[in-house]
Amino acid sequence: MVNFDSDWDNSSLFHLGMVVEAPDLAGFLIRSYDILASFAIILGEETESVHFKQQADQLFLLLMERLHDEEGFFGRYGKNADPIQARSSLILKLPIMIGYHLEENVKQRLVRDLEEHFEANYGLATERIDSPYYKENGYWLGPIWAPVTYLFIDSLASFGFEEMAKRLRDKFLQVTLVGGMAENFDPITGEGLVDTSFAWTSSVFLLFLHEKITEA
Repeated sequence: MVNFDSDWDNSSLFHLGMVVEAPDLAGFLIRSYDILASFAIILGEETESVHFKQQADQLFLLLMERLHDEEGFFGRYGKNADPIQARSSLILKLPIMIGYHLEENVKQRLVRDLEEHFEANYGLATERIDSPYYKENGYWLGPIWAPVTYLFIDSLASFGFEEMAKRLRDKFLQVTLVGGMAENFDPITGEGLVDTSFAWTSSVFLLFLHEKITEA
């Protein structure tokens, strides 16, 4: 894929060039195939369900074979599929969305990395703050984004990390009090960045606010 396919336009994962193999796309496809398999069962299409499940399982095996090692997930680029050494982008942690496929040690390491290297004052930075690629107001090189925040919080809550999910949810609610409904936010100061009125930020805010109110 190319950088705009993932919507992480200037992520450090894409700085060496195109085309890139990235674990986020694999995660989305695996999750989609698994959902289609469950829908097929509801519709009585057992053969289709088996097909979709096989696609998900095969793609998961490829993901772990090609884009994962003892240090975690990584990307590849170019015609030779060379490994990308930079591993400082939050995009590489999106396989948390298929936590039901991951072995416990892989999942625990991924979550520990989120806590130690990406969680900031107001949520998950899209680039490690100690990374040489990190930039203030850097679009996908640091700022917090609502849709990505939602994906991580939903996944963490679904796969046994409820405390962290609630903490990140509350941080997101707090950042909107500082930076409004901006396109993205400074992870340290909470300042609203780029477009100061963004619909998906408002949507995620309403979902989290409803969740917090109803759990009280």
